[in-house]
Amino acid sequence: SVIDEQYDRDRSLFIKTLEALGLNLEAFKERIRNKIIVRYMQNNEVNNEVIISPYKIEKYYAEHPEEFKEGEKVKLRVIYIKKGKSKEEADGARSLAQELLLKLSTGSDFDGVARVYHEGPEKNQGGEMGFVGRDTLIPELTDAAFSLTAGQISKVIETKAGFYILQVEEKKPLKVQTIDEG
Repeated sequence: SVIDEQYDRDRSLFIKTLEALGLNLEAFKERIRNKIIVRYMQNNEVNNEVIISPYKIEKYYAEHPEEFKEGEKVKLRVIYIKKGKSKEEADGARSLAQELLLKLSTGSDFDGVARVYHEGPEKNQGGEMGFVGRDTLIPELTDAAFSLTAGQISKVIETKAGFYILQVEEKKPLKVQTIDEG
């Protein structure tokens, strides 16, 4: 149990800790119960010792819809060119990014260009970042990524660190996960 593991079987220390957190034993048990329900709904796996009634699951789902929302996502490819330290390096990086954008807009393959020029960890995957949510990217990239339609390529986006070109491959709209999908 939690008391055994974290409080060396000292129940009074456990109760004092709960009080310091503004909880009583019942509130703590309820919180643990709710975490178990959420974990069950997300993984759809039940620990053999814990059986939760479908009614309780549905009630929790109805009372906490925000926990089951899946935000809008985009499947993204990226080309990133570092600015460098000096103004000359930054100008060179900006020119290269503009040149790459021109190549892409005249038919060059994003995957191939990214494999050669991208200066990030996704280089060998052709700049492939997979599906990302709005909270994953820095704000300058979020606005661009989520305003593009599938297949579109962004203009060159300048940030403090460098220059980015984005391509959205696919979009997933905001959805609320149903109980059956859990």
